[in-house]
Amino acid sequence: MKPTADEIRKVAELELPKLEIKNMPNENELHVPITLNGYFYLVIFRKDLQAGSGSGWQFDSIIER
Repeated sequence: MKPTADEIRKVAELELPKLEIKNMPNENELHVPITLNGYFYLVIFRKDLQAGSGSGWQFDSIIER
């Protein structure tokens, strides 16, 4: 069964801390590859310039591959 967009987003958010370290500080986009229930997705987050706390990334979109 295909996962919902919310399930995909939640899994991608768990991966953010691992990928954020490798990301260059001037990048505005972070692409998070996710495999869930046998389906591959690329979840895109954009830099949240107004974030006071937290990771500073805002969910943008999901691309199914």
